[in-house]
Amino acid sequence: MNYLKAIVLITSVLFLMSVSFATIINVPDNYPTIQQGIDSSSDGDTVLVQPGTYYENINFNGHKCVLGSMCLTTTDSSYISQTIIDGDSSGSVITFESGEDSTTVILGFTIQSGYSGSGGGIDCVNSSPKILFNYIRDNIINGIWGAGIHCSNSSSVILSNRITNNWVDNGSSGAAYGAGICSENSNLVIQNNIIFANTASAAFWSEGAGIYCVNSHVLITNNVICDNHSYAVNGAGAGGIAGYNSYVMILNTIIRGNTNDYENCQVFGNWDLFYSNIEDGYEGEGNIDIDPLFRDPENGDFHLMATYCGDPYDSPCIDMGKPSILDTLLDCSWGLGTERSDMGAYAGGEGTVGIDDPVAQIPETILLSQNYPNPFNASTIIRYELPQQSQVTLDIYDILGRQVITLEDGIKTAGSHQVIWQAEDISSGVYFYKIQAGEYVETQKMMLVK
Repeated sequence: MNYLKAIVLITSVLFLMSVSFATIINVPDNYPTIQQGIDSSSDGDTVLVQPGTYYENINFNGHKCVLGSMCLTTTDSSYISQTIIDGDSSGSVITFESGEDSTTVILGFTIQSGYSGSGGGIDCVNSSPKILFNYIRDNIINGIWGAGIHCSNSSSVILSNRITNNWVDNGSSGAAYGAGICSENSNLVIQNNIIFANTASAAFWSEGAGIYCVNSHVLITNNVICDNHSYAVNGAGAGGIAGYNSYVMILNTIIRGNTNDYENCQVFGNWDLFYSNIEDGYEGEGNIDIDPLFRDPENGDFHLMATYCGDPYDSPCIDMGKPSILDTLLDCSWGLGTERSDMGAYAGGEGTVGIDDPVAQIPETILLSQNYPNPFNASTIIRYELPQQSQVTLDIYDILGRQVITLEDGIKTAGSHQVIWQAEDISSGVYFYKIQAGEYVETQKMMLVK
């Protein structure tokens, strides 16, 4: 899997965190366990974990920090499979339950072998963390919902994860929902994930083995949701996505091969569903029903075929996403469409909307966000918002106040903007970025670590 760096650059609107220059805590060099590293952290710190298998059940306990494997600093996705947090069937692997906010991030781990009443892989209650670039697999719930990820009364970004082989098993009684992801009374962004081969089973009723939403507000965009299964003796609903009393917008998503014991029902619910490839069809602008021609789905490769990448066919999902969303980076590991976005987990980018912003809105004030990632290695993204058209300059300075580079200098339209600073030839150290938009001036700090 070599797409992580591309996703970091393209979908940064979902990654932006209020993380200032702070302490990096190394595990196991500074502390032998991840839990001890988190417990010693202050708000804004980064807990950086070296490759290995860590048998732990981790609770963030209100610590607003970034927990990352080495792919956080290297963008090398091979560290995801090398850095394993194993719950050892002793509870949820990761728990957020103390008001952790959007500056709290978990990035770049294999999260496996959780066993609990809810949220076997990740249990998120009354919190708003970002869940990015993880493999969440082989977690079991002996309860109602959320074997992979369970979110209750939370607002979270779930982006670029591979969520597979999770199982809600409610045994001989009750119901089972959301083996992959369950959203309960929550606001979620679910983007660029691969959610497949998850199972919900119970005696009474099971539904939404891929994603289940209840009393929630959810944006599901550019995902692959395939081969999930709902099973129940007395009845089973949609194997793919299901939910009740929720507002859900589904865009650019491939939903196929999901089953229950009665019919191949992919989606249940009266939702806004557009520009997606859905088996058995679904009414809505831009929707299709056709084999997406994945490269090698039997072995977990859900990239779209493209003849110019050496494949025998061109996927019908290329250039079929929402026209206002562009595949910002075009290569065989990412977007393939030249006119607009593709459907599926490896596409999207500019134009993607937020969970509370189904129609893009003009910001009310000027905002300069913290760069991401920070600290960073080689490249970082700076995002800013303008309430009206303005003359903008964006400059980088070193710690002595010397100008290093000008990233922006010109008239910019109202709305959200982002710029990438490629710093491969720049020395490690503390740097500052300053924006001037009209009479408005703001400066923030960042750190380059090589």
